[in-house]
Amino acid sequence: MDIYICSTVRHLLLSLCRASKKQREEHHILFFADYQGTSLDGWDLTDLPKNIHVHEMSRRDFRRHLGSSAKGRLSYLLAMRTLTAPRWLQQPIIDTLAENLPELASRLSAETGFRLWLFNERNKMSRAFRLLVHGFNIIEDGESNYLKYPVPWWKSPFRIMRGLPLKRRSFGEDARCKEIWVTYPERLQALVKNKGRQINFLDGDAVVDIISSVMGENSLPPITAQSVILATQPLDGMANIPVTDKQRIYDTIVTCLEGQGRALILKLHPAENKADYEFLQARTKPTPAKVPIEALVLSSSNRPVVLSISSAAGLGFERFCRRIKLIEYDDTDSIRRWVNQPEDLTACLKNSLAENEIAR
Repeated sequence: MDIYICSTVRHLLLSLCRASKKQREEHHILFFADYQGTSLDGWDLTDLPKNIHVHEMSRRDFRRHLGSSAKGRLSYLLAMRTLTAPRWLQQPIIDTLAENLPELASRLSAETGFRLWLFNERNKMSRAFRLLVHGFNIIEDGESNYLKYPVPWWKSPFRIMRGLPLKRRSFGEDARCKEIWVTYPERLQALVKNKGRQINFLDGDAVVDIISSVMGENSLPPITAQSVILATQPLDGMANIPVTDKQRIYDTIVTCLEGQGRALILKLHPAENKADYEFLQARTKPTPAKVPIEALVLSSSNRPVVLSISSAAGLGFERFCRRIKLIEYDDTDSIRRWVNQPEDLTACLKNSLAENEIAR
């Protein structure tokens, strides 16, 4: 039995893709929908294969129930510090799960051989379920898998005890992490590279079928090699500019792409207000919030352009799309400059598109 802990629609999609390729195994996907403020309401899960089960959960409710007892609070404390726990302190996690899924909780209480699949191994729900197992696996969460992150000085003694580097941490460094399934195993940090495995469950008719089935064909716009999926970002917050300036930047981008005869598909960032982009509604094809970019490119027989200002949109899916990132994430000076000098943005975009065509 495989259990997946998901907090984003991207996680959910990748879980479904892997499960669709492992038809002899039973899969339970726990989707904590309130992380992105979404739900499964718009997904059609009625025709899933009988071995795949998707369950909508709430982080808020899970933590509230876990904190209602002294044992639950203690198990949560151990989980947040990524420590292990004796069996009697694992039980509060199972009891909390039983509030929504009594049958699955009963099986977890009796079974020890299930496989746990995480994405962001450090989010709170992942840490909670890690208490139940001696080992777990990771599926790629994006750019974060390939980076090192600074560690506060006060954690140094604990890292020395665990034999870990003092100043930087990597996804999957925990000894209990057995495998890290990513698109580019060779790019993993040296400390965890031996755990790297090549993702092998994104191709094939089964993947396309399950995406079309759960999301509905009407949610997946037709995509050609000339299509551009524009992945927006909350530039107003990132560069401390007014919303009107953010809109001015995206108006410049859309105008440039229109001039090249490109079909535009608008994919909003989960943290953004849909109303910010209503002015582009007649000029682009908006996609529902439930549809991640990965679903768009995996379900297409072409390799569209995935365009962003500075995000990791499309990262790891370069076999299925052509990524264009105009600037680095921390280059807020360029964002502010483009507001008053849109010709610079247009030139940057045209050059990036031309380089992308040459590299095809």
